[in-house]
Amino acid sequence: MKASKNQAVYKDPPGPDTPNALLKMIQKEKYTCSDYREEMRLVGLKKRLNEDTLSPAEKQIIEAEINNLEKTLQLD
Repeated sequence: MKASKNQAVYKDPPGPDTPNALLKMIQKEKYTCSDYREEMRLVGLKKRLNEDTLSPAEKQIIEAEINNLEKTLQLD
């Protein structure tokens, strides 16, 4: 498979330490800027969820966003 200008193609087999999200990206053989952006958004939301200053309503909104992103990234 040929990589376009904005795509990386991974050909090395995944190892035992390969994160689940990266493994899924390797399986579909392309990893785009959009994929990376969504993953970083997920990381940021999970980090924010651990803040002590969040109200219960804010936590609920963030948890819903996390669930939606996990479904989008096929991590659920």
